[in-house]
Amino acid sequence: MKPVPILILAAFLPLTACGGSSGAGLRLDPLPPAAQQACPAPSSFLSAGDWEILAGRLGDALIACEGRRALAAGAYGGATRAVADE
Repeated sequence: MKPVPILILAAFLPLTACGGSSGAGLRLDPLPPAAQQACPAPSSFLSAGDWEILAGRLGDALIACEGRRALAAGAYGGATRAVADE
């Protein structure tokens, strides 16, 4: 009885086009030359002054973040002390 499933499988595979499809008839157009060029690095759009502005804004953001962190840590510490004193 085992040869029957093998025969069915052998007869079914050519019908599914899985065994030997070559893709005949497919044709891909080449990419346009502009699509093949590499994109410029983002740093090529920035001058020295731009880097100074970015560094300043980053520094300002870090200072503001540290202020919020210190405020939250101080509030948590105060709440912890208040709960511990009860």
